[in-house]
Amino acid sequence: MKSLILIIMDNKHKRIKIVIVSIIFIVVLAYLIKYVFNTFSVSVPCLFHEITGFYCPGCGMTRAVYSFMELDIKSGFRNNFLLVLLIPVAIYYLIKFIYYFINGKVINNGSFINQKMVAFLLFVTILFGILRNFDYFSFLQPI
Repeated sequence: MKSLILIIMDNKHKRIKIVIVSIIFIVVLAYLIKYVFNTFSVSVPCLFHEITGFYCPGCGMTRAVYSFMELDIKSGFRNNFLLVLLIPVAIYYLIKFIYYFINGKVINNGSFINQKMVAFLLFVTILFGILRNFDYFSFLQPI
């Protein structure tokens, strides 16, 4: 099995095909999950909100992703505005990961992930989670 993986990893064209098939698989799976959730009225409750009554930074994230999948951008941002920051960062690191994978580069945490960016996003996420629970910032609460 190990030799099969090495053979695949040695061929750049095969790695490109793996990336394309993986992206198609993820998109199809996402729409399949959305279809199943809508058909059977399944929802994903936030345990933090259920237990404490406070909104966590992730509350409304599932609804926001569904809204984006339906191209309802306004509703998506209204459900979880934190995605305004997370989507571009996630796309950047996804593209960087795909570039590393296709070119056979080794991912080194020191060079792959910017520690200052992680600290900034952690700070913003915690601040967002705190602020959305105050009445003055109710516009940050999910709909």
